[in-house]
Amino acid sequence: WSPARDLAADTAIVYGVNENIAQRIASWKEQGYRVELMTGAAWGNYSDYVEGRFDGKNHMDDAQVRRDGTRVMHDASTPYFVPSPTYVNYLKSRIKIAIDSGATAIYLEEPEFWAFSGYSEGFKRAFADHYGRGWEPPDSSVNARYASDHLKYLMYHDALAALFKYAKQYAASKHLPMRCYVPTHDLISYSQIRMVSPMSSLMSIPDVDGY
Repeated sequence: WSPARDLAADTAIVYGVNENIAQRIASWKEQGYRVELMTGAAWGNYSDYVEGRFDGKNHMDDAQVRRDGTRVMHDASTPYFVPSPTYVNYLKSRIKIAIDSGATAIYLEEPEFWAFSGYSEGFKRAFADHYGRGWEPPDSSVNARYASDHLKYLMYHDALAALFKYAKQYAASKHLPMRCYVPTHDLISYSQIRMVSPMSSLMSIPDVDGY
C-alpha cells in the first residue's frame, strides 16, 4: 500500500508469491482492504522451481517445447509450463504461503498451452499415460493434432481443479474464507493466437467461483 495507490476500493489483489508477500498483504489489510492473490497458472516468477531450490531438482524439462526443440519462454528465465504433477505440487506450496499470509481469494492467471507446442519429453509421457499409446507428433495428422490439443486442455483443467480444491480445503482447515477465480483471455482471443486453454469449461470445476 501507498497513498499514491490508495483508490478506496474494497479489495486489493497482490501479484506473485515471493519473500515479502506477507508484508505486502499486511500493508493493505492495515488500510482496511480485503486482500487477494493473483499468480500465473502457466508461467510466473518461479525460478526456485525451475532451478531446483524448491525440491533439489531442475525442472526446466517442464517447459513447453516447439517442433524444432526450442522451449516456449515467457521471458528470459521463465518458460510456459507443462502442468506436471510436480509443477502442480509446487503451485500448491505457493497457494499455502499466500493463505498463511492472509489472502482471502486465489486468482490463477492464464492457464495456457500453446497449440504449436507439445514436443517436450514431459508432454510425451503425459500423452502415453492418458491415451495408453505412444506419443504422436501433433503435426503428423489431424487426429494427432486433436489428441494433442485435447490433452493440453484436460491437463490445465485438471490442474486448476486440483489447485482450487487444495486452496479451499487448506483454508477451511484454518477456518478462513477462500474463493477461487481464473483471469483469462476470451475464446476468440485464444483461437486467434493459437492457444489451448480450458476456458470454455471453467465453471464445471467444482471449486471455481468465477472467471
